[in-house]
Amino acid sequence: MQRIGWLDSSRGLAILMIILIHYVGALETRDFISEAMMLGIKSVLRVATPFFILIFGFTFFTFFSRKVEHITAVVSLYKKLAIKILYIFLAREFIVLISSFRYERASEHLIDILLYRETSGSGEILTFYMFALMVSPLVLYLVKSIHPLWLLCLAIAVYSFGYGIGSHFEHLREATFFRLFFYDVYPFFPFYGLVLLGFFFSRMYSFWSVDRQRVLFFLSVSVFSILCAFLILMQTSDNVLRELANAELKSPPTASYMLLYVGLVIIIVLINAYVTKRNYVPLWIENVLNTIGRNSLLAYTLHYTLFLSSFIMQFAFGHTNKTLEITAFIIMMLCLYLLLVFAERPSSRNK
Repeated sequence: MQRIGWLDSSRGLAILMIILIHYVGALETRDFISEAMMLGIKSVLRVATPFFILIFGFTFFTFFSRKVEHITAVVSLYKKLAIKILYIFLAREFIVLISSFRYERASEHLIDILLYRETSGSGEILTFYMFALMVSPLVLYLVKSIHPLWLLCLAIAVYSFGYGIGSHFEHLREATFFRLFFYDVYPFFPFYGLVLLGFFFSRMYSFWSVDRQRVLFFLSVSVFSILCAFLILMQTSDNVLRELANAELKSPPTASYMLLYVGLVIIIVLINAYVTKRNYVPLWIENVLNTIGRNSLLAYTLHYTLFLSSFIMQFAFGHTNKTLEITAFIIMMLCLYLLLVFAERPSSRNK
């Protein structure tokens, strides 16, 4: 199937948001912006995780639903995905290793984290991604022909099951796999409900053949989702911005968290699809987002080296300051992007 431009750029935008949420805190600690402004920025950027997972589900269903007509096709798909699953595992291990240079806990418990005897403070979204790829071909085969409303109900049921266990058995949170499946910042079961929701959105996108109908449907879902989220948050949260910014509603993800960010994801994707199809986005920006989107795993993995910029400046100049840090950070960002471009060249020649 031919690649869909706005899907690639949406995935690239999601990865950029994930990168930004990891480094935007440095702006506050270096007195570039106020705490209040930082809370607002981080609250918006927290959309990155649901954004990435929803886009994954939508893309997976869109590209593979017609290729799993029989169980033999599922086996064939697993063979194709095996190398990617291995790459994801190795990427997670690389992130754990490089994080050990930065965080004392990661260094002290390195072997246990590498062997999944403990969870990592960095990169565990790749563990979710790995598990999601392991189960999604079979899940896709089982659900691709059911009525869309049943698929929506299944998505809600999987989320509710995961959230219910994670929130009611917190005394088990020290167990590694309980955290990975139910309680951590990327717990598999509640967030796999978003993958299934992505399946549902893909079905509905295909059901509506006219863009106007698609926009009305998805915009209605978005408005309803955001309104429900705000109604819940007004009743349950004392400081909405701070709780969202600090990911306090994410372990496990509450209904208000899911509803709010699902609604925001839809709006972001609608805007991105519109400006992309109308060619309102400068070509160089579209190319950058598409390149990151097509190489999302590599982009996400490499961004963990960006914290080295301050160490490099310290080594090169014997000291560091705000200007040097920002300059080094930008240069490293450009270098990493050039690596993505270089990594894509062989695949481009084979197309």
